[in-house]
Amino acid sequence: MRLLTNYAIATLVALLVFQSTTSGQTQESRPESGPSRTSQTPFTPPSKFVKKENPIPNRYIVVLKDDIVSDDAPLKVRRARVRAIARRHARTYHGKFDYIYETALKGYAIQLPNEAAAISISKLPEVRWVEEDAAYGVWSGR
Repeated sequence: MRLLTNYAIATLVALLVFQSTTSGQTQESRPESGPSRTSQTPFTPPSKFVKKENPIPNRYIVVLKDDIVSDDAPLKVRRARVRAIARRHARTYHGKFDYIYETALKGYAIQLPNEAAAISISKLPEVRWVEEDAAYGVWSGR
């Protein structure tokens, strides 16, 4: 369980590194990939379902839209709102969530029975994207 949590944290770190490398670019300097590109934030991938190298079978990171709860809300409120959504998704799609993100981004890690369930979650209006959780090597914790 701790190893899976570490993988989820490594995914978040990768997202934050991506942000820092693109934060200096303006919308005009980024290449356009289609009409929907202009409405996406720098963190949003071109597809709402993202496949990764070295995926952990049936493990996914669900990133929710920022407006599901205000960033100004107390941590306890943000956590409760994200947990309620994760619980509803887990119940509906026969999964089990085990980690909540409510600070750097809003989302959760979930184990699902299959990829089809993850794709279905990615299509929900409160979801920005879903990506496969992936193994990035051994986390040393240092």
